[in-house]
Amino acid sequence: DRISGWARLEMYRRLFAGWRAWAHTLVAMWMWVGVMYNFSAAVLTNPGTRLHLASLSYLRRHPRATACAPCESSSRDSVSLQKLSEKSRALLMRKPPGFRHCRVCGTCVGWMDHHCPFTSNCVGANNFIFFYLFLAYCSLGLFYSLVVSSRAFLTCIAPDLG
Repeated sequence: DRISGWARLEMYRRLFAGWRAWAHTLVAMWMWVGVMYNFSAAVLTNPGTRLHLASLSYLRRHPRATACAPCESSSRDSVSLQKLSEKSRALLMRKPPGFRHCRVCGTCVGWMDHHCPFTSNCVGANNFIFFYLFLAYCSLGLFYSLVVSSRAFLTCIAPDLG
């Protein structure tokens, strides 16, 4: 005697309704809050950018200039620093150790991992843990939904396929 797919789905719904539905809802909400909180923190937290002290006064007068212009040049030039203008001295500074220049943001980021297109922000020293937890909650949520839906799939749909 074969039971139709809709009847199996109704039987599955009645069998697993109650406390299990609330438990699954609580777990899913916990994961959703974890994803949203860590995503927001990864986007809104400064990744660890650093302004160069010698270029601060130049940046105040030229707001469109990047805060990290010193990263792109080195101080190995043979030009005397005394003869250079304030802008040129700022451009000849070395990049601080542990910092990398982001081509997308145009800033120096401490312990920069990458520039994430999904958060539209660099992943650096200050927001790495939030980005990592965001990915962990997303992966955990996808795995949880796979496990929860596989039981319904095997109960309701798989018998019709075979």
